[in-house]
Amino acid sequence: MMVMGNKDDHVMSVHDVTVEVFKAVLHFIYTDELPPIQDLVHDGADQDEVMIAEDMLVEACWFGLDRMKAMYENLLVRFLDSEEDALQTVKLGCDLQCSKLINYYHQFI
Repeated sequence: MMVMGNKDDHVMSVHDVTVEVFKAVLHFIYTDELPPIQDLVHDGADQDEVMIAEDMLVEACWFGLDRMKAMYENLLVRFLDSEEDALQTVKLGCDLQCSKLINYYHQFI
């Protein structure tokens, strides 16, 4: 018996992701390199490097890209320069189970 597949079997819907972020994920998948943070700011957006790196960390976790996740964890650790940023980032680290961010936060305070 031959089973016919549905043409939508290989379609994945992606919601709540900006075009810039999705392009960055694809860039990483094909090159194994992070795109420059400046390339991820979309026109008119009031985002800083920490916010962008946090968004990218979330997407790395969602897509199961462990190397990308580790690279953004390292980047976020370098960006932490205030207790407010550190608290927000460690909360995200707890939500995403990013042990490196959690450990760094304990050293930061």
